[in-house]
Formats: sequence, structure tokens, C-alpha cells
Amino acid sequence: MVDLLFEAGTCSYEQMVCKALTWGELESWLNVTELTLSQWEKQTLKQMSRAYASESNSARDESARQPSSPEPTQDDTTVKMNTMLSRMRMFTKKD
Repeated sequence: MVDLLFEAGTCSYEQMVCKALTWGELESWLNVTELTLSQWEKQTLKQMSRAYASESNSARDESARQPSSPEPTQDDTTVKMNTMLSRMRMFTKKD
């Protein structure tokens, strides 16, 4: 199924945003390639394209964790939370 997704095209781009393949795009690809897929296979490709597009767009975020980086520890999370809270305090009104 992964090979089929990459052959069909993982997603389409609109204004630099990755969008899941539409049913029309999948049907056009199937017509051109003369492949016959079951409804389950078509739905699975659509779901895979949605997941690919979502992850692709999430990965553009500078704060996104890289797949090769280790899972954050509780200490990492606490440090980030404290940093965020201290930055938020800068915006609180002082009398």
C-alpha cells in the first residue's frame, strides 16, 4: 500500500500546504494506470494520504520533534513549561 501511495502521489500542494489527495485525484490516477483496487484499498490510500499531509504540515513547525530525536523526558517538559510560564508573566499587567 505504501508503494501505491507514493506512486499515486502522497499529497497535493496548495499555497505551500500539503493537502490529502482528493477522491478525484485518486480516481484519475487509477484510470491512467488502469489499476483496479477494492473500496477498502482506496479508502486506505485516502487515509494514508491524510496522515502523510498532516505529518508533513506538522513537521514544518520549528518546535516539532525530529523523528530521530529521543522522546522528551519529564524534566524536558517541566523546563519547557516553566520557560513558557515565565514568558507569559512578562505580559501580565503590573500595578
